Amino acid sequence: MANIRELESGKWQVQVRHCGLRPVARSFKTKTEASQWARLLESEIDRSVFVDRTEAERITIGELIDRYLSEVTPQKKSARSEKQCLNGLKTHFGAFSLASLRDTHIANYRDAQFCRTVETRSGAILGFLTGKPMMSRSLTSIKYSKPIADADLLDYLAGHRLFGVLPRNALLHIVEHSRHRTYPRGAHIYYDGDITTDVYVVRSGLVAMYEVDDRGVPCVVITYATNDVSGSMCATLGNVHPCRTTALVESDVMLLPKRIFDALYEHYPKLGMKVLEEVNHIMRRSRRTIMRLMLTPVAARVASFLLAVPNPVPGAPPRVELTLSHQDIALLLGMSRETVTRVLDSFASERAIAVRRRSIEILDRDRLALLISE
Repeated sequence: MANIRELESGKWQVQVRHCGLRPVARSFKTKTEASQWARLLESEIDRSVFVDRTEAERITIGELIDRYLSEVTPQKKSARSEKQCLNGLKTHFGAFSLASLRDTHIANYRDAQFCRTVETRSGAILGFLTGKPMMSRSLTSIKYSKPIADADLLDYLAGHRLFGVLPRNALLHIVEHSRHRTYPRGAHIYYDGDITTDVYVVRSGLVAMYEVDDRGVPCVVITYATNDVSGSMCATLGNVHPCRTTALVESDVMLLPKRIFDALYEHYPKLGMKVLEEVNHIMRRSRRTIMRLMLTPVAARVASFLLAVPNPVPGAPPRVELTLSHQDIALLLGMSRETVTRVLDSFASERAIAVRRRSIEILDRDRLALLISE
């Protein structure tokens, strides 16, 4: 259970105790922040996904590198070259704690240094040093490329609702400096609190921006589909990212460095107007998402989702391809995975749908539409 008390300094300290685990404590400026953190931690413990991050928050990458240089590197034949490599990594990442280091930080560093499609030694060494093999593997699963003379990209930007107002020389500048990544399903694009370094343009796939509520349950704020732009306002205002963003399916994303976007934004007023239109468009979609989650019953949400997905084979019986897992659908619709499974089973028992392997066939569209209107 959680114990919250006010310190003499005016801060609020919360301590969470649980049988079989070491007590975990942290201080916050407000009691509300302390309560939210305690609820999140208790939720992780209840779901058996809690990992004690105390040591990871206390030790820095710089301290680990120093220890590695003194204890391990001298025993290697490649000590000289490895020392140069690690000192370079220490310059960029030495101030990070283990808990704050993200795969996006390493990816941005790698892009800036190498801009190649191969895995670099830096990412592998950092993954080893931090004791985060999952993070190191996630980096290798993301495909990187840097377009040099991509005529298709130039045509794409010319027809894009945001960048189409720019002249050809500006579009060529974007093509020259942009980077492309293909994020596999489940890969994080950025985390809440990350410094905005790029503007993200989704060329294909589906990306979800979500935040975690007081119970520790993730809730989707907005989804980004083909041609949507994420991070334009954060880049303009110099803000950090307010939420974390994850690829729900394999997604091809173009990354435009913030400094390039800022220069274009200041030089071309029409781009500024388009950014405001894009933000307004996203805000309306986000508001509709929140209203749907607040006012729509779970059965109606699932039925609306099934009817909204286009049929992959025109003329054939309506079919929904399950490229998303039940957990992904639950994230999109603001419910638990168990609820999604239960609702789909109830639809199947009413013969409104037929659940096949990796697909759902819609048998009675009128029945699903009736659920939405009720």
